[in-house]
Amino acid sequence: MAQDDFDVRLTDITKRFGDAVAVDNISLSVRRGEFFSLLGPSGCGKTTTLRMIAGFEHPTSGELRIRDRVVNNVPAFKRETNLVFQQLALFPHMDVFDNVAFGLQIKKLGKQEIRTRVMRMLDVVQLEGFDRRRVGQLSGGQQQRVAIARSLVNEPAVLLLDEPLGALDLKLRLQMQLELKALQQRLGTTFIYVTHDQSEALTMSDRIAVMNRGKVEQVDAGREIYLRPKTAFVARFIGETNLIRGIVRSCGSGEAVIEIQGLSLRIRTSLPLNEREEVDVSIRPETLQLQSRAEDATHHNGAANAFPARVTGVTFFGSTLRYQMTLPSGLVVDAQRLAGDATIFAVGDEVIVSVRPDGPVVLRDADGAGA
Repeated sequence: MAQDDFDVRLTDITKRFGDAVAVDNISLSVRRGEFFSLLGPSGCGKTTTLRMIAGFEHPTSGELRIRDRVVNNVPAFKRETNLVFQQLALFPHMDVFDNVAFGLQIKKLGKQEIRTRVMRMLDVVQLEGFDRRRVGQLSGGQQQRVAIARSLVNEPAVLLLDEPLGALDLKLRLQMQLELKALQQRLGTTFIYVTHDQSEALTMSDRIAVMNRGKVEQVDAGREIYLRPKTAFVARFIGETNLIRGIVRSCGSGEAVIEIQGLSLRIRTSLPLNEREEVDVSIRPETLQLQSRAEDATHHNGAANAFPARVTGVTFFGSTLRYQMTLPSGLVVDAQRLAGDATIFAVGDEVIVSVRPDGPVVLRDADGAGA
């Protein structure tokens, strides 16, 4: 990809506050027109990274480029970015039009140009006809759209969003996720979005950078991060998983046999492994298959990676059921099935739990230090 196909590049960026390292030597490239999310728990460095891109913080070391211009020490108001905060900071004494027009008025553009751009942007965010409403007369979702319109009307190269949906209730937040992604696709503007909500990032993002303790653990499309995490931290943080420690008994030709508490699990993997090496294995609950032992005997199931277990817990989540299974070795794993499945198991049922060789993911690190 050519250099100018990227709107933002961070190279070896570190940010210290006294002795504390908030961002630790990270490198990221955000493509032009991409919806890119910084995802991680509180204190991982994602908001500090966003604030450095915005110009509200400056890197201690490293290089930060926007549209191939080094901006390490360029003030926020001279950058091709705008930032939407979680606290929207709308002006309650102004109507919608004047809130959206505020930045253009500061730039002293002509009245007709301001009106044309504001009305066009209100149409884009589906607020046509609301231009003379006061902010207090709007719903939470409408106020969110006003804040986004105010940021986009200045035509930034990059729109930065710092957990802007965090204050909304769940139903409205889900609706706004879809609207925000659709808006970004219509405009083609580069969005960099900060969130600690994994489902939010997976729903909207073209790519996600998962951060932990100031470092980037993995950058990838959401599907790859979920199905093929590269570190134990990513496997734990994104969705639910059974993370189990095992020992490599044999490996080669894209497959390994991992011993886990006396059980041999055959797994397809491209990770270079050594015999007797300790590794972690991530198994998503939905990849585990369940059969009653009677059904297994009837069908003579000879599938690989099939083991007897007893159901020791059942939790109802509405559309899904979560089963806790205990194997004879004492190993406890969770499996997930649709609540509408024809076969429903109860606590005490004897089952066969199995997983295909391409289901589990082998990981080298136990604590998310990087693999």
